[in-house]
Amino acid sequence: MTYCDGVEIRGLKVRAHSESVKAASSDGIDIDSTRNVLVTGCDIECDDDAICLKSGRDADGLRVNRAN
Repeated sequence: MTYCDGVEIRGLKVRAHSESVKAASSDGIDIDSTRNVLVTGCDIECDDDAICLKSGRDADGLRVNRAN
């Protein structure tokens, strides 16, 4: 999710294994430039970050004034 406010993620089951998807990075949940997020009761199996917090990226982050 990107640029959200007031998000609740509850009871989510995530399976993101790179060998079955051929992905370079298989995060479970990416939270990017988002405020007031609650993640609870989730079951996450992945080959990278289960929950990843980000704060904008490159030109897009600068465009909305939320850069790294």
